Amino acid sequence: METAKTDYYRDKQSTYYGSDRDDVFNVIKKFGKFSHALEVGCGSGALLTSLKRSGLVSSVTGLDPYGSPQPDHILDQFFKGTFEEVLPELKNLQPTDLIIFADVLEHMEDPWTVLRSICKDHLAKNGLVVISIPNFRNFYTLGKIIFQNSFKYEQEGVLDKTHLRFFCKNDIIELVRQADLQVELITPNFLHKEAVFFKKNRLKYINMMSLNLFPYWITDQVIIVGRKK
Repeated sequence: METAKTDYYRDKQSTYYGSDRDDVFNVIKKFGKFSHALEVGCGSGALLTSLKRSGLVSSVTGLDPYGSPQPDHILDQFFKGTFEEVLPELKNLQPTDLIIFADVLEHMEDPWTVLRSICKDHLAKNGLVVISIPNFRNFYTLGKIIFQNSFKYEQEGVLDKTHLRFFCKNDIIELVRQADLQVELITPNFLHKEAVFFKKNRLKYINMMSLNLFPYWITDQVIIVGRKK
């Protein structure tokens, strides 16, 4: 299961790997505390560090083929490599009650098999998987295709050139269900981010003004939570 070409990842800005993902953090917080979290594609480990420092998670493990933990990030374990490359080492871990894919699965050639495999072998019973994934069906992306007559790839965003797979809401639900997970929550990510009027997270205000009629038309990312049955 190959990921996108390595050089494209090396060209990305350091901030690409360093986000603490407050939207994912706020969703996880809704489900209480966890004993251990495993994040696939953890970048610099910022999200895992926030979860541990807040007391939401007792111990954290991350893996990433391109990012590396920063000195001020507190990970209990870190594996350098793709999921497939570090699989032998992961087999030594106890089943975890929280697995995170924060904008990772779309970079994989076969995200369906990866998700099903990691949930089967590494997720404890009643454990949660939290996934953030780009939403292809949003006005901005479709507008670019329709009016510019071009599927132009970008450095980041829904049309990131390192994305190998594309999803809409129903595809995301199916991705989770085929891994034998029960959908606990599916939500536009902007609902879980801080908003500052005219400065930050405009989508939250646009959604309010549109009476919450088109949230999946305006969001560029969807967060879904699945529970192992």
